[in-house]
Amino acid sequence: MNSIRIKWVVLFLALVFIVMIISGTFMLIRTNIQETEMAHIQLTSFALQIQEQVIEVMSPDNFQEAFATDAALRGGALRGRSNEIQGNIINSAGQTIASTVANDPRQLVYKDTSIVSAFAGERAFSRGKAIDVTGQFIEFINYAKPVFYENSEDVLFVIFTRIDAEPIRETLLDLGRTLLFTVFIALALTGILGYLFATTITSPIILLAKKAKEFALNKIDQPLVVNSTDEIGQLTDNFNNMSKELSKNIADLESAKNKTETLLHNMTDGVLAYNRLGELIHANNVCGELLKLDNIENIPFSEMMKNINAEITNVEEIEADYFETSPVAIGDRFVSAKLTPYVNQQNRVDGIVILLRDITQHKKLDDMRKEFVANVSHEIRTPITSIKSYAETLLDGVMFDHKTSKEFLEVIDSEADRMTLLVKDLLDLSQFDNNQLQLNPEETDLSSLVALCIKQSYVLASKKSQKFVFDDVPKGYIVNVDPARINQVMTNLINNAIKYGSDGCTIKIETAETSKYYLVSITDQGPGISKDDLPHIFDRFYRVDKARARAMGGTGLGLAISKEIMEAHDGKIFAESTLGVGTTMTLQFPKE
Repeated sequence: MNSIRIKWVVLFLALVFIVMIISGTFMLIRTNIQETEMAHIQLTSFALQIQEQVIEVMSPDNFQEAFATDAALRGGALRGRSNEIQGNIINSAGQTIASTVANDPRQLVYKDTSIVSAFAGERAFSRGKAIDVTGQFIEFINYAKPVFYENSEDVLFVIFTRIDAEPIRETLLDLGRTLLFTVFIALALTGILGYLFATTITSPIILLAKKAKEFALNKIDQPLVVNSTDEIGQLTDNFNNMSKELSKNIADLESAKNKTETLLHNMTDGVLAYNRLGELIHANNVCGELLKLDNIENIPFSEMMKNINAEITNVEEIEADYFETSPVAIGDRFVSAKLTPYVNQQNRVDGIVILLRDITQHKKLDDMRKEFVANVSHEIRTPITSIKSYAETLLDGVMFDHKTSKEFLEVIDSEADRMTLLVKDLLDLSQFDNNQLQLNPEETDLSSLVALCIKQSYVLASKKSQKFVFDDVPKGYIVNVDPARINQVMTNLINNAIKYGSDGCTIKIETAETSKYYLVSITDQGPGISKDDLPHIFDRFYRVDKARARAMGGTGLGLAISKEIMEAHDGKIFAESTLGVGTTMTLQFPKE
């Protein structure tokens, strides 16, 4: 059943068939209930008639004579197989003492659940098969009603009436045959109309499918003819528009591909690309020069990974994240490799792109930096000793060497600045500890203060091509603070975001309010802080990355001072961070 036309027709037929079956079943059940209820009414009425006209006005010896002489009662007698009612009177001993069926009722013995219920004092209906006067099994609907002694709950007589249920069954069979015939007619009409309707719908779809196959063969210049304005016509029109856009996009992709190929082959970095099977799909000319290899396309993937110091043997074992190998010495050069997997729609690694970069100069500079950091780290405990050492060296005669003396003086000046900053931070903390800090609070617009801090840090951020995104709000966030001290806190947090954020990243600053507080949050795109380090970042001299913080000129006291300033204003400062994503520092100011 691959044709949508056949599926559509089958669906229509199934729908109509289900509806007709449900409707017919409901009609049959409803008709059966109505006929049964009508039979119950007739049986109840006839039993009441026997009670009022026979039992209540005659003696038991005359009951049978009453059935024989009373035309109304005799009319209910069973004649052949007609739907007339049988009436019987059964005494308390279970004997039939009067009946519309036979002249000698004592020959009739009835056994039915309704009679048992009647003798128990309850009226009851039942349904079942029994032998009629002709000796055949017939389905009857039975009704038994108790007649009690006067002022007693003991049963005197039971009136037992029953009616032939065969006419009800025949009525249901006739109705069922009619419904079955109706179903066949409805299915036939539905099949014809459904086929015509499906043909109307599927013909344009078949044409679209044919055109789509031509698209796959790059035949996209012939538009389809729109023959209608309905949804199918609109689909065809949109298909034509799609073909135009697709043709344009293919041309743009070809142009972009050519540009990319030109760029890759003329860039100073080497680029290798492998698919998930480890097959080389691209390599520019620089790769061979950097790696000093010929015929790169013939080198297996595992061997290439050894050449660039990457401990992997196949692409499938790489996780969906980039990583960089340690520099590899190739001749007099140092080459680093950055491996970046690319994934498919299922987020599975589909291949890998390797960027090879000549870092010879960077390696030399890095070695120099490491040596300098090692020397400074060794002397940082006693910066005065460092200054004294350079000063003594100058006094020994190096001062007459202009170039060398200038370098030493710059080191001394740098150490002095670091000491000055360290002393200033320590004095601030000392004032906080001794409650000697003098605040000059005044009503200040929080948004204006944030804007000022951003302006002050703009030059520092522009050096790293970073930009600020400030979610400003209308003036009205008025807080009673010392503007200079809060400026110090905000500037420290913004500068930290600039320092630890990557080049070209975005620093987002937002202001918000709750029922009790005004909030200022500063979000960077830095390396983030681990869960173990996060509780300690406001401790004095605590650094998450000690070497990096010292290289950036930090003292390890900035956040501690910021915390003291905020607490002096009855506010709070807290941080949220995710490794590899960034950090959000939030300042909380009370409204009152």
